Amino acid sequence: MGLSRTYYFTNNVFFHIGGVASYMTISWKDIEQNISGDFNKIVPATNLGIGVNMFQFEKPFPISVVVTVDIHALLIPKSYSETDGILTFDDLQIKFLPAFVFAFQTPLLK
Repeated sequence: MGLSRTYYFTNNVFFHIGGVASYMTISWKDIEQNISGDFNKIVPATNLGIGVNMFQFEKPFPISVVVTVDIHALLIPKSYSETDGILTFDDLQIKFLPAFVFAFQTPLLK
């Protein structure tokens, strides 16, 4: 979930930037106690990229086929600590992830 701003260079080429809240699963492992698990967390992220509106159709309803190349910057934990069975994630770091997005877009979302 997020908000973004789109700047159109032409009718078919655009730049976008936004902020999102990403739902992710973080896998962890404690080698000393020989335990591991998964932890679900919502992390803040930003994204920016350039996209191309490949095809536009008007029938049976207006829809566009869009391809974008993005860079996402996520704020994720680097370490964790356990106290009485409760996991706490610490040492947040920024991680950059490339993305290739293929999407269908309607005028309502444009």
